[in-house]
Amino acid sequence: MMQRSLKTYLCLIASGLASCATPAAAPRPPCEITGRPDRVGCVGNEPITVSEYEAAVHDFLSVSFGSDPVARARHQNRTRRNILERTIEQKRITVRARDLGIQVSAQEIEDELARRAQNQGADAFVLSDPETIRRILRRKRVLEVSIVDPDPSDEEVRATYDRLKTQFQLPPRFEAGRIEVDLKTSGVSRPELNGLAEGLRQAETGRENLAREWVLARTGSAYRPRVWLELKAWPREMRQSILALAPGEVSDPIGAGRRIQVVMLWDKVPMRQLEFAEVSALIRKDLRDQALAREKREALRRIEAQIGVLLQPSYRRLLEADD
Repeated sequence: MMQRSLKTYLCLIASGLASCATPAAAPRPPCEITGRPDRVGCVGNEPITVSEYEAAVHDFLSVSFGSDPVARARHQNRTRRNILERTIEQKRITVRARDLGIQVSAQEIEDELARRAQNQGADAFVLSDPETIRRILRRKRVLEVSIVDPDPSDEEVRATYDRLKTQFQLPPRFEAGRIEVDLKTSGVSRPELNGLAEGLRQAETGRENLAREWVLARTGSAYRPRVWLELKAWPREMRQSILALAPGEVSDPIGAGRRIQVVMLWDKVPMRQLEFAEVSALIRKDLRDQALAREKREALRRIEAQIGVLLQPSYRRLLEADD
């Protein structure tokens, strides 16, 4: 197994330079669905047949619900849609492997799907749509959402500080990767700062240096804490500069963001760190809601245009249906 995995890896690297030991298959004719009632659709030039799709649906319902007709009927549509989505993903992997001249087994495809589910967390089109993410999370009673660049440059951080400085009359002090307020010029007393720091420490267990990275923004006679966090110890894919605002506010400090922050304020929890998978789960569930039906349909059309997925009309309607 290890030898085969190594061979696959080397083939992937060398695919543009030399042929692998397994010769590439001859080009396949285009996959058609017109006049083919035996096909659910096509992914690239790989057909999805009605028989293989129905067999997968039957197997899943049998394993999950046995012979209970009520349970099978209740979960019929959702199961059919989920199996269709999974079959499309399986065909994508098959087509890509064949293009590279690599033979993959059914188990290897399942392993790859499991790896993608673990690593990606949310669909690519969700990650690219910060406004949708904001609306979903706010409806889920997440009081604070910020979509930010995962690895901003010093220039971007400086530009953000300059904007905040103008907006909130902050003192002109800047350090790369961190924003601070000078106690001597900000009008914030030491007891106020200590109280803020203690509150943050209680809310964020284990982050002792959290209170050192913050901005206080003045609104009238009161100060609202604005905390700039730089989680340098996290893995790169999770290392994000996060701007945590006062409850109820939403901000995108660096422009069109590309990731979801992992620190949010919840309804009854002062501050809680969310794993990315938890955020993904919220988004995936909410994408079935009627309120996002139009946005989801548009996103699905964009995806299908990119990957070359053709579906018979009835199966397309199934994929786009809302619970």
